[in-house]
Amino acid sequence: MGWKFAQLSDCHLGRRLSDIDKSLAEAIGSAVRTSLQAGFQLAHEKGCGVLLVPGNVFDVKGHSPDEQLQFFYQLVKSYPAMDVVVTPGNSDAYGGNNPYCFSRLPVNLHLFTSRQWEVLDIKGVSITGRAFLMGEGIPRMNWSEIPSPPRDRPSILLLHGTLEGVNDGLEHARSINPILQEDLYKCEFSFIALGHMMVQAELKHLNSDKALAAYSGPPQCFNWDEAGPGGVLIGELDRYGADLEFHRVASINWVRKTVSFPEPFIDGYESRLKKAISELEIQLKPHDMLHLSLHGEIPVSMKPQLENRLDAIKKSVVRLVEPDVSAMSFFSGIDPLNLPKDSLLYSFLNRCADLERDGRKDAEVVRLVRRLGWQLFTGQGMPLEITE
Repeated sequence: MGWKFAQLSDCHLGRRLSDIDKSLAEAIGSAVRTSLQAGFQLAHEKGCGVLLVPGNVFDVKGHSPDEQLQFFYQLVKSYPAMDVVVTPGNSDAYGGNNPYCFSRLPVNLHLFTSRQWEVLDIKGVSITGRAFLMGEGIPRMNWSEIPSPPRDRPSILLLHGTLEGVNDGLEHARSINPILQEDLYKCEFSFIALGHMMVQAELKHLNSDKALAAYSGPPQCFNWDEAGPGGVLIGELDRYGADLEFHRVASINWVRKTVSFPEPFIDGYESRLKKAISELEIQLKPHDMLHLSLHGEIPVSMKPQLENRLDAIKKSVVRLVEPDVSAMSFFSGIDPLNLPKDSLLYSFLNRCADLERDGRKDAEVVRLVRRLGWQLFTGQGMPLEITE
């Protein structure tokens, strides 16, 4: 059995959220704490001897950084049998007025405080790391400065920075401590715990299925743009890498969903419409945040059914962001679900469907002809695709 550990990072306790409603900002701040507590509890329940935190425990420029750090310290003290290893990142950089510098550390907390690489030996595993320092600017990786890991036992490197090829959904003004994948493959550490990116991502060893490096992402994301999804990594380590499991602990899940209603004149319209309606049966937890976009056209006769589905969603959550319906419209008149089978329009649409099923190369022309026929038969005039 391997050496059990947990990894979480980028909690950003105290982050300022001035661009959103105050009550929502307070709810997110509370969720960050709750999710962090859940991460510690999970690590304890899984029997992890060490919790790795590669950066950004709190925001030194956020709300009450001293209070945020004390909350974290109390969590650490609550699990005395679990060693917690922290490397300060760009948002909780060590030095200056950072409360790291003025508070007594819990006995089971190991904090890197130098820009020089340091090596710890914790429960038989070598752990190497360094701190971001306040005022030093953006550090650059110099792999020749990192002490070589021992070969006779597992080893871990804690790194805070931007790994090439990893996208966390955010637009970063610049890379923080850029890291190349080829450099990770060249290094001799058993596992590299990464922090800074707001997404869970993993890089395998070239010659095995074990993880060489991984981001846990934050235990709680702050908005829909962050890829998340919000959790903690539980791992077993040996000299050859880590076997990892990701566990969600986020109190608020940021759900983004688009439902597209079919064009009323396409083949298989009825089944496609039912499928679109069924996609509105969205399972949410009370504190989840849903960003719902509705696209396409829907018969006005089905408006009550749609409203009932949206009302059910509204009742299932504490806060509802109003659905985006700017790309959706209702149409009245001829109902495509109840076309008389002896009507000219029914025959016309069936003929178009036959042409499409035949696999014609000019399928887009058939689609436009079908739309032209539908709109002319129903008195809606020329389609925009043609008039433009």
